[in-house]
Amino acid sequence: MRLLYLLPGNIKKGLGEAEFQRRGEVLQSIAGPGVTIEIADVPTGPSCIECMCDEYQAIPGVIEATVQAEKDGFDGVIIGCAGDPGVDGAREMVKIPVIGPAQASYVVCSMLGRRFSVITPLQELLGTTEELVKKCGLGDSLASIRSTDITVLDINRNPGIAAERTLEEAQKCRDLDRADCVTLGCMSLAFAQIDKEISRQLGIPVVNPLTAAVHTLEALVRRVPQQEGLSVPHQAAGCVRRSAAERGAVGAGRSSGHRCHSLHLILQEQTGVTANSRQGCHDRTKTVRQIPCVLPSETIYLYVFMCIRRN
Repeated sequence: MRLLYLLPGNIKKGLGEAEFQRRGEVLQSIAGPGVTIEIADVPTGPSCIECMCDEYQAIPGVIEATVQAEKDGFDGVIIGCAGDPGVDGAREMVKIPVIGPAQASYVVCSMLGRRFSVITPLQELLGTTEELVKKCGLGDSLASIRSTDITVLDINRNPGIAAERTLEEAQKCRDLDRADCVTLGCMSLAFAQIDKEISRQLGIPVVNPLTAAVHTLEALVRRVPQQEGLSVPHQAAGCVRRSAAERGAVGAGRSSGHRCHSLHLILQEQTGVTANSRQGCHDRTKTVRQIPCVLPSETIYLYVFMCIRRN
């Protein structure tokens, strides 16, 4: 299995070549047997991502690099930022799985406890992080979002201070916010690998989004090829068919009718069932099976597997 960890910014410019290489080594140490993880960045992106403006600057390069990764034979891609920038757009353009570390870590948290908290680097990220949790459908499980009040670049320059502040905020999450699980809302915190020590000191699970993303992607890649006749549901049929120029023209004057038509095309292509179909459930069984199906047993396996790897 060959996976790509795609940094949405120009990390070599922001953090240097040595940190870039170190992160590649950390990734490979997390990977399961028979899994190779390569690391790449987006030279046109910002040196770090600390606000929505940074995310929007990174997204075009993220989508382009994800499309190229599929052409280069990668089995899946992780977008290396806890804001999950460009994940939705990248999924529309490729058939391989694309994982956002934030979504992966939130889902794991929801399986480890009733309420979870997210620790971000900066106060400015509190609102956007809350929106992302709600977008993932887990707003009701969110206990709180707290920040270490330290920039992404400073986390790498002063990992000791970052670890201390993260521990302080995690303790507040547990004691004041009644969180029984915490996740790190920054990949620099994730690569600092402080989750196990904080978990040991606080006695609650601390989910590393890096670990969550890697093992989630491994599970999806192993599962997806078993689906005969698979077509990835996220992939927008019309978006893939049209050229970039055509997509721009359509986007400028997009109407609700166009969206409905696109949805109809996607549903028909993924399942073989048209909007006017009058087939019974029995007749549609074969076509419906073309979409990915994750069994409850596989979800439990992933949960247990990640708990074992985390310990």
